[in-house]
Amino acid sequence: MHCSIIAAGYGLLAGAVTFPTANSRRHVVHERREWLPINWARGNELHSEALLPLRIALTQNNLDKADLFLMDVSHPESPNYGKYWTAQEVADAFAPSDITIRSVVRWLEDAGIASDRVKQSRGLAWLHADIAVYEAENLLKTKYYQYTHTGTGQTHVACEEYSIPEDRIASPMKRREPNHNEVELNKYHISAIGHKVEAGTANSIGSPEDPTLPKQSDSRFPLGIFNALDNYDTSINPACLRALYSLPNSANIDPNSVNSFAVVEYTPQAYVPSDLDMFFTNYSPALYDTKDTSVNEESNLDLGYAMALLYPQTVTLYQTGDNEEGASFNNFLDALDDSYCTSDGGDDSSQDGVYPDPSAGGWKGSENCGGEEAAYVISSSYGYNEADLTPFYEMRQCNEYMKLGLQGVTFLYSTGDNGVAGNGGQCIDVANKTYNDGSSGMFNPSFPGSCPYITAVGATQVKANASVTQPEVAAESIIYSGGGFSNVFDTPSYQAGAIQNYFANHMPSYGSDRYNTTEKSRGFPDVSANGVNYVMAVNAKFIHLYGTSTAAPTFGSVVLLINSARLEAGKSPVGFVNPALYANPAMLNDITSGGNPGCGTDGFSAVEGRDPVTGLGTPNYPEMLKYFLNLP
Repeated sequence: MHCSIIAAGYGLLAGAVTFPTANSRRHVVHERREWLPINWARGNELHSEALLPLRIALTQNNLDKADLFLMDVSHPESPNYGKYWTAQEVADAFAPSDITIRSVVRWLEDAGIASDRVKQSRGLAWLHADIAVYEAENLLKTKYYQYTHTGTGQTHVACEEYSIPEDRIASPMKRREPNHNEVELNKYHISAIGHKVEAGTANSIGSPEDPTLPKQSDSRFPLGIFNALDNYDTSINPACLRALYSLPNSANIDPNSVNSFAVVEYTPQAYVPSDLDMFFTNYSPALYDTKDTSVNEESNLDLGYAMALLYPQTVTLYQTGDNEEGASFNNFLDALDDSYCTSDGGDDSSQDGVYPDPSAGGWKGSENCGGEEAAYVISSSYGYNEADLTPFYEMRQCNEYMKLGLQGVTFLYSTGDNGVAGNGGQCIDVANKTYNDGSSGMFNPSFPGSCPYITAVGATQVKANASVTQPEVAAESIIYSGGGFSNVFDTPSYQAGAIQNYFANHMPSYGSDRYNTTEKSRGFPDVSANGVNYVMAVNAKFIHLYGTSTAAPTFGSVVLLINSARLEAGKSPVGFVNPALYANPAMLNDITSGGNPGCGTDGFSAVEGRDPVTGLGTPNYPEMLKYFLNLP
């Protein structure tokens, strides 16, 4: 349920409405926000007769069986391994039931909101009705306030907790975090508030200020200085990665028209053709002048290394968002699945791009809902802090990755570059639950890295003066591998044994004031790959780049090569790969040295077995290939 209203709109409603039965019931708090996100301040209560467009997201059917469904097609011991669902089968399995719809309509009628005021979305995923503030406050036993972003002046409407009748606490109404971010007031109807309201914008993914972008070295180097395996411990190039992980060279890769690998980039990030040509001239000459087209290091890096490692296999670019509005992970998922545009109430206008975009230069067409086909392997090198978003927002998105996994898609996300701290090195102040400067406080997990239905990729590096045959260590130059334990998601079944083993043998010394010590939460990363000293051409100069954002497409390339071999053998792609990896961790190179400091601590340590720094380890391609080719 939306306590905060997603749709824009503000006006006045006259008249009184009685509530003959709702007030006589005992209500219990359904959800509560414990603190406000950083830079948001609560203002005045809303006028009682102001009109709010209430949206109630309907619980999807069978979400309680999602883990069972996904394990049935993804666990190597399942007789249905690799027997993926169609998009229609997924949509049908999770559509809200008729009982759900009737139950929520009855609840609204009991509160005096007549059924003829209630409309259902075309996708049947939510109900909406225009109701007065006093009706909403009576219905949900809450208070609505105006909230203002102290930096931008952007204004939203929300409540901080809401309640529903006790007899409906297990109801089909979707739990929804009361989020100040989730309502944008229509800037043309603000008389009841008396403050200017700015149009909402999407998050900063891909912007120059995005802290998840790869880190650069200060030095720039002349063309051609990095060749083959020279300077192996100080400069990583495609040949180094092939040597590290025993990957085939281009001559031994057979392109498959069905196989597909994609990277996702968010405008204004876009690749520069001349930079890629410069990179390919030195490291993959066959790719020179093979691109289509435009900014910068993240896009150059993701595309450059994926194309170099996988040539002649095709690599797809999903370019998401326009230059004005930007875009989010949800906008990208909308393009892959039309039902996601509306399920559980649809996108959040304060986090996700809204299209058509009325801004000058903005995209004037409708949002892409289901217009793109999902590649078998999708790599994304961006991320949030878990604390940036509400649990509902994260759970809704995580469930979409589950649905794509049911269809045989492998989704990889990088885990961040600040160890146990969040983006920009921020940690969470224990007392007031706001971000601080990172010198103390609670650890700050990343998302989507903490989602149990994606493969979270951390970073390693080659030790100084080490040879190609020596083990890597956790990244400790410029960056530290993001890792830890989720504050939102429980331990998934496939990871339970690894989590138990870690705490039984390597119990951290920190208390609950530092991290989620329940021993029952999702641990991340799942795996790692090299993320330090990547050579890349940026603005016509070679530089070094650092980040888990380099590791995600590298590990994804390994998965794509395995898919190629399986498809050639008449088998399905590996799909959601985590259950198979955890079932046979010996096919990865265990990393046992290094850590991921942050928040004024040493963070966690890389140890024998799966750990919250490098996960299960780095790819050993020959062993992985042998294992997956032996699966059905």
